[in-house]
Amino acid sequence: ETVDPGITTYLNRLSDVLFTFARLENHRAGRSDVEWVKPVEGAGQPGEGAGQPGKGAGRPGEGAGQPGEGADPG
Repeated sequence: ETVDPGITTYLNRLSDVLFTFARLENHRAGRSDVEWVKPVEGAGQPGEGAGQPGKGAGRPGEGAGQPGEGADPG
C-alpha cells in the first residue's frame, strides 16, 4: 500500500519536534542526555557479539561503558 509522501514528511517533523521537547524538558529538570551507542555491526541480537554479554547492545545505560570506550581508534 502506498502512503502519501506528505504524511511521512509530517510524521518525521512531528518526531523531530517531540524529540526536541523531550530534550528541553530534560534540560529544565537538570537531567543530562543519554548518549545512544551504535550497536556493533553483525553482532546479531542485542547483547550478543564482541564476546561480552551486554556490550554493544546499543541501549543507553546498559553495558555501554563510557563514551569512546572500546571504540576502534582507526
